[in-house]
Amino acid sequence: MTPREHREAKKKWKEYCTKYRNKKKVLSNITNMYMRDNTPDSDVSNSSQMPTAEVVEVIRQTNYKEKLLRYNTKKEKDKEIRVLKKKLLKYKKRLSRLKKKAITERKDTPNTKLLKMADTPKSRKDLVKKALFGEVLKEQLQENFSEMKTLREKRLLAKVVLGKIVDKYKLWRMKDTGVITYKRIKKAKMTHKQVRKPKVSHECVRVVVNFYEDDSNSRLGAGKKEFITRKAERKQKRYMLDSLLGLYKKFQHQKSNFKLSYQTFCRLRPFWIVIPKINKRDTCLCINHANIDFINSFM
Repeated sequence: MTPREHREAKKKWKEYCTKYRNKKKVLSNITNMYMRDNTPDSDVSNSSQMPTAEVVEVIRQTNYKEKLLRYNTKKEKDKEIRVLKKKLLKYKKRLSRLKKKAITERKDTPNTKLLKMADTPKSRKDLVKKALFGEVLKEQLQENFSEMKTLREKRLLAKVVLGKIVDKYKLWRMKDTGVITYKRIKKAKMTHKQVRKPKVSHECVRVVVNFYEDDSNSRLGAGKKEFITRKAERKQKRYMLDSLLGLYKKFQHQKSNFKLSYQTFCRLRPFWIVIPKINKRDTCLCINHANIDFINSFM
């Protein structure tokens, strides 16, 4: 029960007590008046007279109302207690689950691990091994760094060694840290990845694509299902009329102002320009129909 609820209950209790005392005082006055009016003057003690039926009925109703009020109040309080107990149990379970999760997810830092090893005498051997491992690693890194000649190799080694954990414990403040220094850490933070510029210009790429799509170098697929999709881009297939080497020689002859290697020319080929395959033909390739093509080419 909260302090506010406690004060409200105390206030109601005081009001009920005041009403009860007033009713009791009224009943006692009525009883005294009745006894005084009906008591005989003679000294002979008669048997005590019983109160009237009206007074008994008032007393009975008053007792019943008070009993009913106490019962209802107790019932409400019991209901509140049950609800609060359920909430308490729910939050207790939630707290225990969070504690278990925190215990499972929590990992010891390097400093905590070493402190735990130093506390117990049994684990001091492991502590010596850890210190030996760190010393050997430092000497080896320092030796490799001194043997490196190019700046790129030195930066690569510094990038491998440095990181958030080294920055957290500020190892550069210690003496004889070897490769780890404040100057190198500052440089590693300031260096950004250089954006590689494309070696082939956009104009050259456009010229190569147009060359591949030329009708003299490739033909458009006639079938409805002859399309290809890459990265949500749908294109109708075009079949090359010559090999890549033949098209490269033709490109060198026609576009002599663009200097491209054979590998770059093949790499710039669009994905919808495909090499024709015999097993995926939809038309006939028998001797009779092939001879017609040979006759047309000869004429």
